[in-house]
Amino acid sequence: MKFHLFPRAQKKEVKVNAETRDILFLATTVYHIFQRTHALKGLSEAEKVFHISRIVKKTRKGLAVFYEQVPDISKAKVLAKVVVQDLKEKYGDKLKCMLLEQNVDVEAIVVFHLRRRTEKLFKQTKKSSNWALSFTEIYCLISFVIFVSAALIFSFVL
Repeated sequence: MKFHLFPRAQKKEVKVNAETRDILFLATTVYHIFQRTHALKGLSEAEKVFHISRIVKKTRKGLAVFYEQVPDISKAKVLAKVVVQDLKEKYGDKLKCMLLEQNVDVEAIVVFHLRRRTEKLFKQTKKSSNWALSFTEIYCLISFVIFVSAALIFSFVL
């Protein structure tokens, strides 16, 4: 028999509302964008938080509300990669400076690309979740039809 000095911690499920999931997803995406461009090197923690929250706030302002379709947090890294590719195609090596610059016009460019790709991903997530829902409905309907037909057959046999 094994004896544990400290009992194992119970896993608690933390429920996060949809708006918080949206913010977490965007913040993670923006963090990965900064990481991919190496824009965070040499900055203090406060500066990192400032720049990331600045882009997240501006992105959320114009973002259509998709709270029910927030994708899995693991997709944030993929989204960041796509946004960085879009921006590098147009702006090349200037991208690192663009992310840190606090110019309204420059921020608008970055936010536009991020918002466009985020909305596209959210809509794709909505489509896939609708498919899963309709599949469940079809499965329930088929199960109900089989149950009713089995009940009718059983009643004729008796």
